[in-house]
Amino acid sequence: MALEFTKLCQVQLCDPGEPAIFSCACEMKLQGLSATWLKDNKPIGEELAARVKIVAKENVFTLSFDKAQAGDKGTYACRVTNANGEATTCSAQLEVHTLSAAERKEREASNLPVFMVKLKNAELIKDSTSSLMVHVKGNPNPDVKFMKELQLLTTKPVLYLCNVDEGSVAEGNKYVEQVKAAVSAENAEVLFLGAQIEADINELESFEDRQEFLGDMGLEEPGVNKLITSAYKLLNLSTYFTAGVKEVRAWTITKGMTAPQAAGVIHTDFEKGFIRAEVIKYNDFVSLGSEAKVKEAGKMGVEGKEYVVADGDIMHFRFNV
Repeated sequence: MALEFTKLCQVQLCDPGEPAIFSCACEMKLQGLSATWLKDNKPIGEELAARVKIVAKENVFTLSFDKAQAGDKGTYACRVTNANGEATTCSAQLEVHTLSAAERKEREASNLPVFMVKLKNAELIKDSTSSLMVHVKGNPNPDVKFMKELQLLTTKPVLYLCNVDEGSVAEGNKYVEQVKAAVSAENAEVLFLGAQIEADINELESFEDRQEFLGDMGLEEPGVNKLITSAYKLLNLSTYFTAGVKEVRAWTITKGMTAPQAAGVIHTDFEKGFIRAEVIKYNDFVSLGSEAKVKEAGKMGVEGKEYVVADGDIMHFRFNV
């Protein structure tokens, strides 16, 4: 296994008298590692060694100051060597001076944990193996723990919605830009709409009246439409339809659901006794105009248990319990 760091030291910026911590780590499976700390490419001197705390535990190597001094500024490096004499080094700068308000704000923002590589959805074959990988940047180096279905509020995806005045519904305003700047590190989407405009649109009875009103406001669609679309995307949701003589219904499902799972959203018996699904693609229905025309054109599909439901599918389930 290659000798390399899984965590790197981060730049430290602090006032005189504040603590500072450098921390790095190597792969836990590596054995017999030793670490040497350097300052400006030289061994740590006796005077400095008396004021710092150096710890090596489970392949995590830490050098910390309880109270950093102006003379401590410089480049600190951790040189790790294995039993074969192979070595690798990581380094970072320590700046110690009286910080300005702007520097404090910048430090706070840069120290926040940020995912550089996020978890991705994965489909596994039964009894197969896989691995989950993330890369998190922060100062000090964040501790990463994987969780399953804890439903923590802090792990929920976030969408920011700004209520703006009538003159800003088309392009937003400076306050929307301020919100975007404030939450830029969160990688969250920011939308804006005019609540009063949305209420006015909702009071219009005909589609034509609504389109005319939207055109006058410089809008292509109501803001609530964008909100729904963005919320579905954020939550990894999609919609399929069922249609009968009495009603047409839209059903919300998680993207990637198979036909039996989607049927179970209507009733668990549909999933348990699933036989097949008759599927019409939304665009085919719109272009051809009716179910009969779709059948005549040979566009109706008959799908089994492995079929993954697509957004907009019009479905009729066959089941037996």
